[in-house]
Parts: sequence; C-alpha cells; structure tokens
Amino acid sequence: MFTFYHEGYELAHEFEPYKQQLQFNLQNTRNNFVSTKQEVEKLMKRIRSADQDYKPPGQWTMEGFLYVQEKRPLGCNWTRHYCTYEKGSKTFTMSNTENKSGGKQDGKKKFDKETEKYYSALEKHLNLSSKKKEGYLLEADTQIDKERQLFYDASLEYVFKIQEVQEKKKFEFVEPE
Repeated sequence: MFTFYHEGYELAHEFEPYKQQLQFNLQNTRNNFVSTKQEVEKLMKRIRSADQDYKPPGQWTMEGFLYVQEKRPLGCNWTRHYCTYEKGSKTFTMSNTENKSGGKQDGKKKFDKETEKYYSALEKHLNLSSKKKEGYLLEADTQIDKERQLFYDASLEYVFKIQEVQEKKKFEFVEPE
C-alpha cells in the first residue's frame, strides 16, 4: 500500500538525475555570466580611457565628415561634406565631397562667429544657420555619435549665450570678456 509520502519520495528519487543536471547547467551559466561581465567591464574601461587620449589630427581643433541636410523648395537632400573647425578664429569650414553631375559645385562654405548653432539630443543633429544669409540653414549629422559629439564639444569651449528655444537650446558665439 502506497502512501502520499512514499509516492513523493519515489518521484523525487526518479527525477534526481534531472535535478542534478539542471543544477550543473545553472552553475555553468552563472560562471559564464560572471566571466563575461568581467571581460565587458575591462573592455569598457579600455574604451573610456582611449576616449581621453584622443586628440583630433591636423592643424584644426576638429575635422571629419558630416552629413548635411540641405533644405530646398522641393524637399531636402543629405550630402557628405568634409568639415573643419578652427578654435582660434572660430571658423567652421565645409567642403562638398560628393560629385554632382550636371549641377554646380558648391566649393567651400565658411561659418564664423555670426553663426547660430542648435543641437538637439533627441534628434542628434547639429544645426547651423548663418545670420548673414537670411533663411540659410544646414542640418549636420555623422554616422558615429562620438564624432558628432567631438565636433559639438570642440566649439563649446567658448563662452556662449544660452537661451531656450522650444525644446532646443540655442547657442550663439559671444566674444569672451
């Protein structure tokens, strides 16, 4: 005659190998997770320390490729430009790297301290508009977030007059006093 206790004992004894296999798998998973976590932390420390050692190449404070959105009456177009920013003269220079067939070539565009910049963290774009040319707006973007942030940080080393414009912050170049 079987009792409830005896039935439970038999089932536990029957499933003992499965329980041991499950415990073994859980322990291996835990060990793998801990070792992987340590490797990731080491790599993160290496990456963060490499960021501090980075210095932009060349004579400019920052240089690299930006994708610029040119707004036109019939829509907009993204083109790749090689951009430089010089800290001393506060000039941002862009030259078009894409060859257009049958159209006029833009050459170099230069923005100086009369330039307003907008940066939206949500949209992840750097917007430039010139006070000299009415209605001229460029929206720049990079494929790499770090590169975009380096361009933005390089130009933020100056004193700026900051005011809120809707959800974006507006930055204007202001001469240091």
